[in-house]
Amino acid sequence: MKKVILFASALAFTFSMGMAQNTATTTQSGDNNDTKVLQEGSSQEATVDQIGNHNTANVDQYAESSTHGPGEQSAEVKQTGDKNVSKINMDQTGGGGKTINKAHIEQLGDNNLSTQSVNAPGSNSGQNVWGYQEGNNNKITQNITKGYTETLNASQIGDDNKATQTSSGAHNTGNIDQNGNHNKANQEISNLNNKVSISQLGDWNEANQTFIGLNDFSHPNSGSINQEGRNNYAKQYVNGWDTKDASISQDGDGNEAYQTVMGNENNVGIKQKGNGNFGKQDVTGNSNKVMLTHSNGSNNDSKQFVDGDGNDVEIVIAGSSNESYQKAEGNGNFQYYSATNNVSANNVRIVQKGDKNYMKGSVRSNHGVDNDLNVLQNGNNNSLVTFQGSGANGGDPSDSHNTINVTQDGNDNMAGQKVGTNWDPGILQEGSWNTANLTQIGDGNVADLIQQGGSNVANVIQQ
Repeated sequence: MKKVILFASALAFTFSMGMAQNTATTTQSGDNNDTKVLQEGSSQEATVDQIGNHNTANVDQYAESSTHGPGEQSAEVKQTGDKNVSKINMDQTGGGGKTINKAHIEQLGDNNLSTQSVNAPGSNSGQNVWGYQEGNNNKITQNITKGYTETLNASQIGDDNKATQTSSGAHNTGNIDQNGNHNKANQEISNLNNKVSISQLGDWNEANQTFIGLNDFSHPNSGSINQEGRNNYAKQYVNGWDTKDASISQDGDGNEAYQTVMGNENNVGIKQKGNGNFGKQDVTGNSNKVMLTHSNGSNNDSKQFVDGDGNDVEIVIAGSSNESYQKAEGNGNFQYYSATNNVSANNVRIVQKGDKNYMKGSVRSNHGVDNDLNVLQNGNNNSLVTFQGSGANGGDPSDSHNTINVTQDGNDNMAGQKVGTNWDPGILQEGSWNTANLTQIGDGNVADLIQQGGSNVANVIQQ
């Protein structure tokens, strides 16, 4: 009986679509209810409140600029109960000039599904979609096509949630906040001056961000992923020249982070805390800044691959038993590696291919043992500086059994670097029972190797 009466109410509302100002309000309490709202005109407002189980709400709003003139579209759906489905679709066509669009969905219960879609001409601004879900097995999908100065917000508290945001407009802000287990978040942004973020608190979370820019340096994109918990996975893909900042931060155990960059003058970074983390960065382009940080813990694995010129590539690690690999192909690149905080048993491999590159590697620790630093430079006019030890005057004998292997293949290379009026040696080792091997192949090379302490072994080969 309730369903029939509500359906009649919907028919009555549908009959009034031709009016300039449309307002629809529907309240349902019970099971298996169905609400459908269809509005056309210059200004539209719809409110649906459903309390019960198995409810379905669909709101469709259409406005055509040349026919009805400017006007606001607003739709709000609130559902309390189980297995609810909610959809809001807003479509503006014509020459633009419309005002703000607002699509809000709130769902409290289990197995909810919400979809929000907004389409507007490029000259329209102020599109806003907001979704909130509290419960289990929820799903939010938000999409804005065209327009500018848009906001997408999705908030989920519960288990097995999934949120997806896509936008092809400009000057947009997108946020996904998830607090619970088994969550997944995905953001796909194309155009310029967009700012997006994903925040996840809980276990087994997954986050993906994709940026497709327009190579506009004056209106850069930025995005961040923040995860706290265990077994998290994060991935960012950047294509363009206008990503000011793309960052991944993970605080927990067993995390994985991936960044892929194609373009110039981008700034990307991964920061991981905890044990057993894996971070990988692949960069193709010029003048990018790439940083990967493991701030504490052990058994971390970091990899960086760079193809281009004038890039700044850095790995910073605190802890022991870490694996690190850096490789850069191109000219004028700077590579930096730093390990601190009583580090031991770290294995580092750094490769540079090209000309006029510079590399600096430092393992600074008290009681550092069994650290291996391996460097290969292939090209001409390259230079490097490496260090192992405590930094104390004369070294600390407890820094022992560390190894540095350096190979420079090319002409006019320097194992050493002049910094202002000072000179830093190519290899400086402090402690005891350390080994340093320096090999230079080519003409016009310079080698400087210093060891401070006892029972150390040094080998220098120039050929």
